[in-house]
Formats: sequence, C-alpha cells, structure tokens
Amino acid sequence: MPKAKEIGLKEIPIESIDPGERYREEYGDINLLAESLRDMGIIQPIAVSTTSEPGRYLLLAGGRRLQAARILKWETIPARIYEGPLSELEVREIELEENIQRKDMTWAEVCRLRVQIHELKQQLYGEAEGGVRTDLGQERKGWSLRDTAKLLGASVGSVATDIKLGKALEERPDLFEGCKTKQDAQKLLAKIAKRAEYVAAAPSVNLTEARLKELVDSYILQDFFEGVKRVPDETIDLIEVDPPYGINLREKREVDSPELQAYNEISADEYPEFLARLFRECYRVAAKDSWLICWFAQEPWFETVYQSIRNAGFTVSRMVGVWVKPTGQALNPRFYLPNAVELFFYARKGNPRIEMQRGTNTFEYPTVASDKRIHPTERPIELMKDLLKTFARPGARIMVPFAGSGVTLAAAHQLGMTAFGFDLTKAYKDSFIVKLHKGEWK
Repeated sequence: MPKAKEIGLKEIPIESIDPGERYREEYGDINLLAESLRDMGIIQPIAVSTTSEPGRYLLLAGGRRLQAARILKWETIPARIYEGPLSELEVREIELEENIQRKDMTWAEVCRLRVQIHELKQQLYGEAEGGVRTDLGQERKGWSLRDTAKLLGASVGSVATDIKLGKALEERPDLFEGCKTKQDAQKLLAKIAKRAEYVAAAPSVNLTEARLKELVDSYILQDFFEGVKRVPDETIDLIEVDPPYGINLREKREVDSPELQAYNEISADEYPEFLARLFRECYRVAAKDSWLICWFAQEPWFETVYQSIRNAGFTVSRMVGVWVKPTGQALNPRFYLPNAVELFFYARKGNPRIEMQRGTNTFEYPTVASDKRIHPTERPIELMKDLLKTFARPGARIMVPFAGSGVTLAAAHQLGMTAFGFDLTKAYKDSFIVKLHKGEWK
C-alpha cells in the first residue's frame, strides 16, 4: 500500500478543521503551550487531509497545537495537507508517526504508541514471515519488528520490550499504577510473567495421586476466622502464625509486585483488635500442651504482639527466636543498617517440651529467590522444617491460620505431620499446587 500523498504546506482557517478522534487522550497543560506559541510562534505545522467537502479538513496530527491556537484566538494555522479521503489506517499512520518524535510523552504513552505503530504497520503491509527484515521505502512483503525499530531509531530489543509493556498496559493498567519509571514496570512485568507461568500450569496437576490430593486439600480457601469455627477445642499441637504485619507493606515497597497485589493487609488502627481476636481463637484450639509460633514486625509491633499473646492465655518470653539471613535490606540506608533477621515469638499452652534441643535461638537459612517466591513473606522450606522439628513431635497436628505460599503445609507433610491452613487468595493456592507438582519443595 503506498504512503498517503502530501500535497502542500499552507495556512488554513482553524474553523475549517474537524479534530476527529485523537490518539492522545491526555493533552496536559494547554495553557502553557499556548503561552509558548504566543511568544515563539508555531514551529511544527499540524497535519490535515482534504475531505469530500471543499475547504474542509480532517485533523491527522497536532491536537494540542490546534487547541492552543484556539485559546489564542488565531484564525489560521500552518498545516501539512495530505490528499484525501484517507483510509482509517492511513490516518492513523500519519498521526502515530508524527507522535514518534514528541518529547513530552510519559513512558507509558511511549509504550502504547509503539504498540499502535507496530500493529498499524502490520495491518498496512502485512506481517513479515519469520520476522524477516525489509528495507524501508521498497515494495514490501511484510512488516517486521526490525522495521519498527528502524523507523523509531531504536534497538530491536528496546522496541520489543516497549511493545510488550504497552500491551500489558492496555490489558491491566491498574497493575502499573505504582510504577514511576519504565524500569519499575519492566521488573513488575517480569514477575507477572513468572506468576502467569505458575498459574497456567495449575490445571495440568494430576490430583489422582493420594498424597498430592491430601496436600492440596490441606490448603483451604477460606477466611481463617470462619474456618476455625469448625476446629474442635484443644486439638492442635502447633500453630504457625504468619499474620499480615500491619505495616502498610505496599507503601514500603517501591513497586506493587504481583505478590503484593494479592496480599491482604490489615490497617494499623485495626491491628490490635485483629491480634486479640486471632490469639483467642488460637488458644481455644491449641491442645493442652502445645506451641504457638508467631512471626511479627518488630517495629512498631513487638510489645503489642507480645501482650496480645499473653492476654490470650499463652506463656511467652521476650527472648524470641531469630531467622538469620545471609544479607539484609534497609528501606532507608541513609539512616538504618540493613536488617538481616526476622523474629518470631514461641509461646506455649500448658507444658510442652522442645523436641529438638539446639545450641542457639537462631536459624540460619538463605531467603527464597525472588523469581521462585509466590508470596511477599515466603520462607524457605528448610527453615520451616527445622522449626517444626524443633517444636513439634512426630505425627503432630499443625494449623496455619494464614497459609500464604503453603510452605509450612509442605514442610509438615514431608515430616509426617498432619497440617492444614487457611487463605483467601486463590492465586497463592494455585502456585502452591504447581510447586508441589513440579517438585520444587523437596
């Protein structure tokens, strides 16, 4: 298909221009542009095409400049004129190519624009077989990614990444609201792809194997406070609690990752009452001689969690257990050293004994790699097996109020213990099933 024919450049009456449908929905501060045009004049003409009505034009590109000219009450404006009528694809081609060189577009607008340009060119010229490169300006048998990259003056890799981001933005713009830069969005997209891989594999899991079915059934998709009503009094030997931390976890992470999208947070105002209710239920179902392990955010909740556990009836010490990691992380390294530990209270009902004595109160294990993690606070299975062997007897009955990644359930079953847990997020259970099926927890 030949490119639309440009037939001239001249001043045309503003009232003769039909703006049509513009690609850019957000025009920014038109008043600032109007001030610039008033002081310096218009540097780049708008683009229009002739119509079937003599003396009337259709705007192809330059919507902001046209609006600014109207604010300034200009009667005419310089325009590049194309011979019309043009097909919808030809109109879009001119508009998009004119926007390629714009400097005031956000990274999200640029990505969406590159998707539009690439898809439009393939509609006009066909898709190149096997992505074979064609030379611009020649008779073409198809349009490739390399053609788009050459048109934009960018590398094939960067254009491919931007197109992938642009498509993701069109499908789920809400996921990228917290991304301030394109780099943030790229990291988020990589994690989304990893989660999609897990979830896509879930339907292929063979649930006919008795052991796998037992593990899957142990992960209950239900609110803990509803599900625990069916748990009889004094029947649980160990309760492992990894509650929402009440620290606005999303705000403390630069990018709202897929794990955080599904994470159920509790507000700081509601957190004390949430803890009180949680530990009351835990104490009710705990056996006469049993343990409670509770992870917590030491800042600012150390004392609140401690007192809540005591008030529920458990015996607990401020001498906590410690998971020590190889490296730490600081949210603000200018003021704080990187934190390389996570703390847990180990509280008891009655007089249970520690099953496996150890030399210290520390547990040294590496963190779960980010590309393997399916929950923001997921812990390594080796750590969880060590904890269970320390506090729970063989064959113990384990309850996990907030199952998350399901790692505690997997660890308990590997040790021959009976475990069950609750969670509200289906995506976490899907990923739990896939990890079991792939043998990633061994």
